[in-house]
Amino acid sequence: MINATLARKLEFYFYNSQRDLLKEVEDYWLNNPSEVDSINRYSTSDNNIINNPSFYGYDPNSTKSLQEQFSYDEIKIFSDLQLLQDALDGFSDIKKKLDLGGDFDSARMKFTSLPKGVFNFGVASKGLFRKVEYFDETNQVVVDSNLVLQSEINNAPYYNLKGNRVYLRKQQKGTSLIEKYCKDVKVNYSDVNQLHLPFKDGKIYNGCGFEVDKEKGIYAKLKYATTTKKVYMYREKLGGGISPFVDLYIVTGGLAGINTENMLAKNLPTFIVADILEKAGVKVRIYGVRGYDTTEDKLVFLPFALKEYGETLDFGNLASFTSDVRFFRVNLWRSLATVRRMAEKANNPNSSRYPYGYGTTLYGFSEGKRDDLYDAFQMYKNWVFNQKGSVKNTTKINDKGLMILGGLRNLSDSDRLTGVNKAQTFQKIKEEVYRILDYVGMLLTNNPSKFIQSIYLREKDDPKYTNPKQEIKNYLSGLIRDNLQKVPNLGDPKLKVYETPTDEVLRIEERTDDLIKAIEKTLR
Repeated sequence: MINATLARKLEFYFYNSQRDLLKEVEDYWLNNPSEVDSINRYSTSDNNIINNPSFYGYDPNSTKSLQEQFSYDEIKIFSDLQLLQDALDGFSDIKKKLDLGGDFDSARMKFTSLPKGVFNFGVASKGLFRKVEYFDETNQVVVDSNLVLQSEINNAPYYNLKGNRVYLRKQQKGTSLIEKYCKDVKVNYSDVNQLHLPFKDGKIYNGCGFEVDKEKGIYAKLKYATTTKKVYMYREKLGGGISPFVDLYIVTGGLAGINTENMLAKNLPTFIVADILEKAGVKVRIYGVRGYDTTEDKLVFLPFALKEYGETLDFGNLASFTSDVRFFRVNLWRSLATVRRMAEKANNPNSSRYPYGYGTTLYGFSEGKRDDLYDAFQMYKNWVFNQKGSVKNTTKINDKGLMILGGLRNLSDSDRLTGVNKAQTFQKIKEEVYRILDYVGMLLTNNPSKFIQSIYLREKDDPKYTNPKQEIKNYLSGLIRDNLQKVPNLGDPKLKVYETPTDEVLRIEERTDDLIKAIEKTLR
């Protein structure tokens, strides 16, 4: 419940990337080595991890040390690539069956060769070819193509290095990065493509997406180019009242009985929504969130950005930092314990208290009962906007209604992407995709009545309804009321940062009333 009691429990933090978070923690450990054991003593000591390997994702049979296994370079690569592929296959199946209505229809996109909007692979692929580079295997470097010469005898590529002729491997651009950073890859010559390519399990491998240099856009992936000029799709006009930006938040991790597969099932709906919105011309930023209750009677909420507006979705990266037990139960728990220790010392330099990095993960609902996650999120949104300039949140949205929590809201260990419960889980995923898009669509559409009618036509024949019109009306009204909540005066100046500003209250009430009236009128 939104009240002063909940507000007093809150601890909010924010990071503009997971890299920023982990770097700050690493620096603190280097500067305060005597505190590291105390920070980790509750749940993430090396002994804890070694004695419960499956819980933490530690591999006791690996040749890599514990520190190496949980290094940034390792956790960036999702621990179960086959599971990720199963999830993406399910993702594709769901997208084919979704009835999205016109507002999210990519067929309404225009195309341009200018780098604005969203890169459309389907159009680009009509003139697609493999970009070529030349690799010096002896010195393990990619050679500038301007330095490459061809042998007079067999046209083999080479370059001159310190007076010596060094022959080069002609390969698709990105091959050497995939060979270096991705597991179980072999580079072989392809007679069909007439150049060297990375292979995995006997097939050409496009890469694992390892982030080599995010700022420069360098990843362990094969590079392609196209002779088709018009490859960027965009909407000429999104329409009145539409914000081009949406912030999606994903609660990372789960309770003690939850594993990587369950976590990925929980978070897959938000990945799907982000992909659909980006292709519909709406730019999306995705945040991972650590949201949990502690035994100290605190509710901790720490978001960190994982995908920037307009950036292509990297599913491996998203899965690694939202759904992998290694990152969640080791790196993230340690990070939260460290960040909270830093805050403790900032308030009291002589404090010997070491707050917890672990606790009870919040889903929104647990065993059918609503927890404090959504109410805390409403206060978090005010906390960000009421402190613009002092909280280093680089969000581009100006509409708090488009800060949205996504993901399965009542997770259990039976929510699996493989095995006997697969169909049931993907049905839950589909319903969550609709839940988010129905809400976003009502806020962004130029024609609320038409959009609401399309939802009704999609839903009305579902056997789960006994009174379709009334139940669908209740469902849509509930989406609006849940997401456009106000935080009232909490009666304490220290808590004012969590309150909805007075000048905003009337606007929220009017917007809510307008949308509820549109729902009532359309579904009379």
